[in-house]
Amino acid sequence: MPHPFRTWLALGVFLVPAGASAQGTSGAITVAASDGGDNRLQLGALVQFDGRFAVDDSQGNVTSTFLARRVRPILQGRVAKHVDFYLNLDFAGGNVNVRDAYVDTRFSDAFRVRAGKGKVPMGLERLHGAASLLFVERAMPTTVAPDRDWQVQVLGDLAGGRLNYTGSIGNDAKDVAGRLVVRPWAGSPARRLSGVRVGLAATTGPQPSLLPSFRTDGQQMYFSYGADAAGVGRRTRVSPQAFLLLRPVRRVRRTGVVTRPCAQRPGRR
Repeated sequence: MPHPFRTWLALGVFLVPAGASAQGTSGAITVAASDGGDNRLQLGALVQFDGRFAVDDSQGNVTSTFLARRVRPILQGRVAKHVDFYLNLDFAGGNVNVRDAYVDTRFSDAFRVRAGKGKVPMGLERLHGAASLLFVERAMPTTVAPDRDWQVQVLGDLAGGRLNYTGSIGNDAKDVAGRLVVRPWAGSPARRLSGVRVGLAATTGPQPSLLPSFRTDGQQMYFSYGADAAGVGRRTRVSPQAFLLLRPVRRVRRTGVVTRPCAQRPGRR
């Protein structure tokens, strides 16, 4: 098997709306809107192609190929001024995958309720949209962070935007998640440090019995548990975060800590 970090060459082509943001598409096209924008319907799209080639695969373990990594039409909008909706489908690989599907109340910036399928509020890179990534695939620390779940979230901005909070209860993973981000100089955009963000995120919940496997950017598996291994106990994940937003450069520092019980083989305690 070729070395997963040394032999892969990847080419990515990104087709996204101008000004694509982390959670939606700020460059989406408005196809219908009422006076004042209390009701509106917007369309967007994210298309990414990837080329994967192994340069020293003498055993032929890897198939060199081009593929459509993400093909995502996006439907979003607002109803009656206070309710937003967001639908994000993915047709890559010939399958239809519902990536996001939720409604979001907007009665107050300090307290909002979101219900549906969306990103669990933990991993910093995960919370940034695929259109904002430097590479087609996310970094390996993100593989231990949760992705999406059917959930109920509460979120908001306090103290003039200096404190952002998000909490959620998931349906599939049964995880409780929370994230706090402090923006000390958010009210002073002229200051050089106005883009400083410091945060802490965590999740806790039962360890699923089905254990994950891990793949490289080239989608080659480099670690998996034995067939008779199963997860037991409670899983807790903690992610301290610090990042600085500059224009047009973004610098990110992320760390992640995962605590989980060891896999238990059937018949052992």
